[in-house]
Amino acid sequence: MIIYSYEMTAQVGKASDLVQALRDMRSAMSGYNGLHSCKILRKSKNENEFRFTEDWQSIDDHDKSSGSVPKEVMERLRAALAGKPQLNIFEVLEEA
Repeated sequence: MIIYSYEMTAQVGKASDLVQALRDMRSAMSGYNGLHSCKILRKSKNENEFRFTEDWQSIDDHDKSSGSVPKEVMERLRAALAGKPQLNIFEVLEEA
């Protein structure tokens, strides 16, 4: 299993817009082959800092689906962001 983790910050006053855009993105991605789940996380001490995680079966599954989120969803996401998200990719070694 592979985890794609995007760290992002909402523009001041745009946190709720970012959350809605992430929900829309998660909905658009539902049913993608190899995608197990997506999570929207907010930092407990900063309401403008978020993480969006995608749990994939493999990097190939992710790559096959990459770019298929509707353009309007991506535009709403970008409009709410204060800068570019930081991507980290993790390989799950163990899970209990």
